[in-house]
Amino acid sequence: MTKNLVYNSLLKVTILSSLSKSKLEMLSHSVVLEHFHDKKEIITQGEQGSKFYIIKSGKIDIVINKQIVRTLNELEYFGERALFFKEPRSATAIANGDVELYSLDQNTFQMILDDVLKNYILKTLSLHDNTVKVEDMLFIKELSYGKDEDYILVKLDKKNTNTEYSVKIIKKNDTVDPIIQNRLSMEKSILSQINHPFMVKFAKTIKTENVLLFLMEYVRGISLREFINQNISSKPSTSIVQLYTASILLAVEYLHQQKIIHRDINSEMIIISESVS
Repeated sequence: MTKNLVYNSLLKVTILSSLSKSKLEMLSHSVVLEHFHDKKEIITQGEQGSKFYIIKSGKIDIVINKQIVRTLNELEYFGERALFFKEPRSATAIANGDVELYSLDQNTFQMILDDVLKNYILKTLSLHDNTVKVEDMLFIKELSYGKDEDYILVKLDKKNTNTEYSVKIIKKNDTVDPIIQNRLSMEKSILSQINHPFMVKFAKTIKTENVLLFLMEYVRGISLREFINQNISSKPSTSIVQLYTASILLAVEYLHQQKIIHRDINSEMIIISESVS
């Protein structure tokens, strides 16, 4: 395992893009290459964690309470929650076929963090809180209303959290239709596999007696269409156009790498975050 190959591989990991060259080089000298055969457990729910993993090749199934909740692909990562919060592993990771992983011990993991990377990971971890229940949600406002589904904004009614979710509400009687059931199952399966900084993150689904809830990351900002309308009389700078175009292309490239085709890309679905607008 040459360090140049490791460095070039880590350079492609999206969450590491904010790291300086010196930190990436330190990381490439610190990771250990580990091999696991099909069905082998890499980490186990409930155990104490001491390593962070990046998938070099292959796939990993993330299992909570014996149920697969998502599948991770090449250059995605797992195991970070226990290193941040010093708590037992919240899930089991199982090799889906033979896999190669880069592992990093806790001390080195903490050393390579910068503020951008740390804040991004912490936000992602707060979204994927598997203990969230309906009674924890505080209604903020309605986002949109449709024939088959509604969207609302909620905030977790817990101390020391500012976590917000965009919640899609599907009425239970609408899910009786086999076609709709299949669509929702496929949607959940695809969303569970996606983990990219330029794509809205899926957290979990919750079933109640009357509705099915899809909990998604809420991004504060405006749609690309709104941005275009607001700037109809003035020409945005070349750097802004390049930034937005590159972000869209990187997200689409990521989907294609996961063998997912997005068939409905439009300016209303693309949100420009307040942090970059």
